[in-house]
This record gives sequence, structure tokens and C-alpha cells, in this order.
Amino acid sequence: MPTYRNTSTKKTYVMDRYVLPNETIETTIYSNNPNLELTSHEPYVKKSVLLCEDVTLNPAEEQIIIVPHPSTSTLYLLSVISLENSIKLYIDMNPEAVGLVIDKDSSYKESLNWEIHAYIKIVNDSDAVSKIRLVISSS
Repeated sequence: MPTYRNTSTKKTYVMDRYVLPNETIETTIYSNNPNLELTSHEPYVKKSVLLCEDVTLNPAEEQIIIVPHPSTSTLYLLSVISLENSIKLYIDMNPEAVGLVIDKDSSYKESLNWEIHAYIKIVNDSDAVSKIRLVISSS
């Protein structure tokens, strides 16, 4: 949604906050306030979330996740955090690939190329149920 600049000499109330003269504000809606000048149609949320999911894996379970295609470029941002116990994350589908351990003390956040990494694999090789949060967004 748009960005506005306060063109009045007084502060203006917009979306639960005051905007000082010449200050800009990003909004989630278009406004017809005469004191606001539209400066940009840029979206309020600059990145699109392609997938956001909490995944629970039982002991010895693995899951392959198909990454949705990011529409504006081939790059996407992958973020994985552990909510409970640890898992191994594989961003390479090669059978000899080494998994990255994601646990309470570590996380994974990286821009990847969809043409190379259109699939990722998560594996729970522990004796307990593991839970992670997986977020994939356009880069």
C-alpha cells in the first residue's frame, strides 16, 4: 500500500499515530486526507511470504518441502528455527549431502536460488518429537 507525506503545518492523525509536518508514513490503506500527499504506491510489506508453517516431525521422520516459485525473481529467503529439539536441514538433494543441524542455539537464514534449491529436506534423527518454524519469502 502507499506512502504519504504530511504537507500541512500541523501534525495529522493517521492510522493510530500522529504524523509531524513533512514526515512520511507507510499505510495499509489508501487515504483521502487532504493533508497527506501520496509519495509512493510501494507496498507496506515489501516481501511476500510464500510459505509459513510450523512443522512437527516424529522420531526418524523426514519431510521434503517443495519451495513455491518466487514470482519476481529466482531468489527466495529461507528461514528455519527450532521450536522444540533439533532437526537436520538439507538444502542440497544430493544423497551424499551433509545436513545442517538446527536446534535451540542455532537457526538458518539464507537467500537461495530457486533454480538450484527448489526442494529442501528436513530430517528428525533424534529420539524425540521435533518442531520447527519454516518461513519462505521472496527476496
